[in-house]
Amino acid sequence: MGKRENWYIKNISDRQIGLGDLPRIPVLSPKQSIDALGFYSKSDVQQSVHLVTAVKKGWLQLTKIVDGEREVVSASEIEEETRSADRSDVANGSGSGKAIATLLTTLEDEGTIGEIGFLDGVFYGFNGSEWISLAGAWSNLGA
Repeated sequence: MGKRENWYIKNISDRQIGLGDLPRIPVLSPKQSIDALGFYSKSDVQQSVHLVTAVKKGWLQLTKIVDGEREVVSASEIEEETRSADRSDVANGSGSGKAIATLLTTLEDEGTIGEIGFLDGVFYGFNGSEWISLAGAWSNLGA
């Protein structure tokens, strides 16, 4: 039997907050919660740069409830799950797995980026101050 799972996003700030990269989730008023999985897949929610930023800044809180077990999730945990999911896709040969794996490994080893995300079919890297599209680096591989 499948697990029952909810991912609640709660506005813990004193102002309204919307997530531009998750536009189907309505703007949240202070203290309002909403189940993100009612609007998006787990993968989409994990890959939301705006959600990670809002959690880091202490504006939103993400709480996962799986079969009644509640867990508040930190921004770093969201990012780690995203990296793990991306690497799993690469390892499973999704798309041009070998070229993607080479790109991600090279950029991380060089210290060019420290975190990796995937949104709307594009890989992004966090260079310490902003998320940048890795499309240019991807095209340099001849992919």
